[in-house]
Amino acid sequence: GVHGIKRKTWQEGDPLDYTGYLRLRRKGSQYGGFVYAFPSTGVINFRLQYGDKIAQLAPDAYPLTKGNDQYRVNIQIHDESTLRQALALAELAHDAT
Repeated sequence: GVHGIKRKTWQEGDPLDYTGYLRLRRKGSQYGGFVYAFPSTGVINFRLQYGDKIAQLAPDAYPLTKGNDQYRVNIQIHDESTLRQALALAELAHDAT
């Protein structure tokens, strides 16, 4: 499912915010989102650790050096090739959660 976020100013009854990014969450998972998509920039952030397998599967993906240790792989979608790589990474992240 796709879920919005609760902003810091969120109060009971306020709708979730879908403007900054979209959080994709596997139904029934206790881990939270497995992918965060930023539509305005085309950047996708995955709940994956960067390593050789990721580098081979998605050569355009890059590791993050700061932020949450669980979300360490990003890719920016700008053509069909990066879209295919992002979908492969999303499948890995989904299966891991």
